[in-house]
Amino acid sequence: MNTKILALALVIAPAGAALAQGGSNFATVDADGNGQISMKEMEAAYKNIMVADFVRIDTNEDYLIDEGEYMQALEQNIIDQNGTVTSGGQSN
Repeated sequence: MNTKILALALVIAPAGAALAQGGSNFATVDADGNGQISMKEMEAAYKNIMVADFVRIDTNEDYLIDEGEYMQALEQNIIDQNGTVTSGGQSN
């Protein structure tokens, strides 16, 4: 397959279709592309997220998740790339 066509398809693919498959990556979860993930965006990507999970991920307490916080949550197994909130070594 032509890589230019593939790259273009990846760029123009609607975020909603990607979200339907689960969390995936920061850019996918950040549906509005503003560089921050709101609780509403997290709920769309992570069906089992609770407010307490969001607060745990939002380490700077600005009520938004930036890419660094998102990556840290992945590394700590609080969330996974399949759209699931996990225990991250703590009980929920």
